[in-house]
Amino acid sequence: MLSARLPEVDQSVSIETLLGVAAQATDILNQIRDAMLEPYPRKSAPTFTSAQVASLCGVDKQRFQYLTTKGELPAGTSKGAGRSKEFTLEEALTWVRATKERARRPESKRGRIVTIANFKGGVAKTTTAVSAAQALTLLGRKVLVIDCDPQGITTQLCGWAPDAEISDDQTLLPLIYGDQQTLHYAVQETYWHNLDLIPASSSLFDAEFEIPAKVLNDSTFEFWEILRKGLMPLTEEYDAVVIDTPPALSYLTINALLASDAILLPCPALPA
Repeated sequence: MLSARLPEVDQSVSIETLLGVAAQATDILNQIRDAMLEPYPRKSAPTFTSAQVASLCGVDKQRFQYLTTKGELPAGTSKGAGRSKEFTLEEALTWVRATKERARRPESKRGRIVTIANFKGGVAKTTTAVSAAQALTLLGRKVLVIDCDPQGITTQLCGWAPDAEISDDQTLLPLIYGDQQTLHYAVQETYWHNLDLIPASSSLFDAEFEIPAKVLNDSTFEFWEILRKGLMPLTEEYDAVVIDTPPALSYLTINALLASDAILLPCPALPA
């Protein structure tokens, strides 16, 4: 029985070739991801009527109409003859800062840190955190939200796609690894004026392995101080910092609790 002998084929592949294939695969994956996620979860800031702006400022309708005629504050955009004017969020906040008599934070005082925490999921921690942060801006405050939850729901509510747009370097991880000393590197703008974000993504789960590894290598390592030390320099730039935490007593939650000036504990309503 005769058999044909196939010629030998050189199956060796260079590192350069593999890197080229990997880069091409990454590019294709990014294109597929972009197509699947279009349109991105872009959010737009709300608009306000004259009555809503007057309410935010604590002035009556007559006073508000008088102030609009002076030309010192935004006059809004008319939506047609006889219709109420419309104000952007930035215009509304300009009115609040100019008319509200609420005391402002002295330059010598740092902003306050509030952590939203509960070791149980589904109790509206994230909703409370984002709503409280937005409400504070409507009082004329500049606010920073920190997402400590690897699920990244706060990040998404602030207009970013956590795992599609947020890299590891934009989360708390570089601070936890010790590559950064402050959190300035991670601050991202959001669609909501005067509200900035330090986002999260699923890679933030690595913190729960990295932190105990540091403790094993150095028994004197103050693992509970990581977030506070990185955050304190930023409190000079913000009136308030709101931290959303994971639904567990994790290392990130411990850091958030010990960094805070106040803790807000959402609780599920009791059945009637």
